[in-house]
Amino acid sequence: MTEEMLRLLAAQRREKKDLLLCIDRAWGQCARQARQARRRLRRLEGVLALTTDEIKLRPEASVPPDEPRPGETQLEALTRRLAQAHQEIKQYETKLFACERTILSLKKENAELTALCNKARELGFAPANEEARGPFWPDGEGPAPAEELPPPSAAQGAEGEDAPSWLDAPMELLESPEPRTAPGKEARRKGGPLDEITSQVLGQLDLLMEQEHIPLKRSSYLHDRQAKRDKQG
Repeated sequence: MTEEMLRLLAAQRREKKDLLLCIDRAWGQCARQARQARRRLRRLEGVLALTTDEIKLRPEASVPPDEPRPGETQLEALTRRLAQAHQEIKQYETKLFACERTILSLKKENAELTALCNKARELGFAPANEEARGPFWPDGEGPAPAEELPPPSAAQGAEGEDAPSWLDAPMELLESPEPRTAPGKEARRKGGPLDEITSQVLGQLDLLMEQEHIPLKRSSYLHDRQAKRDKQG
């Protein structure tokens, strides 16, 4: 008996339980309809008895209105209604008998499936919490098997023996530290190619302004060139 067969048996068992519940509800509905039909039958029998006595005593007495057929007396109409009620009761009783037979057969099959599942549990083929897996699966195959993950020790061994030490460090230690700057001094950003081009353009503008005798603040590029000249001199 394989695990797939056990899953199929468990799914069939849940399906049988759902079917039993539906049949129980149908049986209850048929029982209610049968009780209503019996009450109607008793009421019609009482009306028929009273009407028969009144007709015997007073042929001109009135009876509850009905839909008599052409050429049919009121007593014949009541008799016909009584026969219809008897026929309806027989139909409900037939339905009840069929439901009872179906319930008995399903209970027997459910008992057999329960015995098979208990035997499978004793042999260790099925988990004990089989009913907690969820509702019935329409495909009848049960839940998909969960993927088994390798243990942490095996995963570490597969990666390599010399694993870097930062793998075991806490996450807060792995964050990049902020650069330390002196108090009151802003951190200087590392210049790129665009910054160098900008500095050169500003330096050329400062040179042109000096030639035109325009007193403006020198750029950092011009200041660096002047500092180099002073050092060389």
